[in-house]
Amino acid sequence: ISFGGGTATGFGGIGGNVNMKGGDSLGGTGGNVLMEGGRGNDTGGFVEILGGEANNYYGGDIKITSGRSTLTSSGSIYMTTADSGLSGVSGSIFYSTGNSSDSNV
Repeated sequence: ISFGGGTATGFGGIGGNVNMKGGDSLGGTGGNVLMEGGRGNDTGGFVEILGGEANNYYGGDIKITSGRSTLTSSGSIYMTTADSGLSGVSGSIFYSTGNSSDSNV
């Protein structure tokens, strides 16, 4: 399944947004949103989140924010790798920033 926002064609135009949101609940727990790569016999599919590319100015950011609570604590952010299979190791978590042409950064 593929879906996307509309393309802006004029100079300075803004492309269309794509929003995914779980359902609201008036008396219980709001709905979840799950993005999952496909199951494969050899290798499972991956999920990739990319900020938008820009020709001028800045590329798009990626922002992950936990949910807030009006009365108590905000939600947590979990980054985990799955347990390994019978003959392997658990996956790694990598953090890195891009190279900079500015020597002050």
